[in-house]
Amino acid sequence: MKDKIMLSVIIPFYDEEENLPILTEELCNAVKRINNCNAEFIYVNDGSNDDSEKLLLESIKSVENIQFRIINLEYNCGLSSALWAGIQNSQGDIVITIDSDLQNDPADIPEMVDIIVNTGVDAVIGIRANRKDTFVKRMTSKSANAIRNFLIKDGVKDTGCTLKAFTGKAVKSLPFFKGMHRFLPFLLKLKGYTFKTLDVNHRERKYGEPKYFLFNRLIGPFCDLLAAIWMRNRNIHYKIKDEKIK
Repeated sequence: MKDKIMLSVIIPFYDEEENLPILTEELCNAVKRINNCNAEFIYVNDGSNDDSEKLLLESIKSVENIQFRIINLEYNCGLSSALWAGIQNSQGDIVITIDSDLQNDPADIPEMVDIIVNTGVDAVIGIRANRKDTFVKRMTSKSANAIRNFLIKDGVKDTGCTLKAFTGKAVKSLPFFKGMHRFLPFLLKLKGYTFKTLDVNHRERKYGEPKYFLFNRLIGPFCDLLAAIWMRNRNIHYKIKDEKIK
């Protein structure tokens, strides 16, 4: 890692006009706590129909020393596509992904960066230790995580937390597919990368409505799980016994 790190924060959003100005201020405060850091915030507009972009532009006018980019997708493509658009257009040595609904806490970012810089792991996976979601959402998520962990054994009890940190090299090398955001720890292990988990703060949603429905929570992830199992079983493994060079 270089003496002065470049940090890219990827923020996908869809109709989050009330949350984005607050999130921007919190992200700026979090980045200020990271030593020797340059930062870019990449907002990915996943086909919003409200004034999210307008209010976002107003909120960043007075911010200095941070590069802002807004990527507008042509239509609502979903979380995986929005995250991937941001990741592929990022320049950071370290890439952070975070939800735009204020349920993830930007105050956890400095510790995640510190772990990568000082331990040499390729990623830090946020675990929502005390979730502030509805009972139904928590139970469906717990069940889905248990099934996923039993079948593909990625060792992570909560992959639904968007707050994650990666080295740029690691995250850009991962294969892209719809639903990939649920399997990032698994994909890291499949590629031989290392990661740690970190309990992070989770907050209640104050503004806006959740964008997830039954298909998103159960049926879609199950189909993605089958694809992940196929990838694991078809992954190429080899070990060189020796090499002769003339």
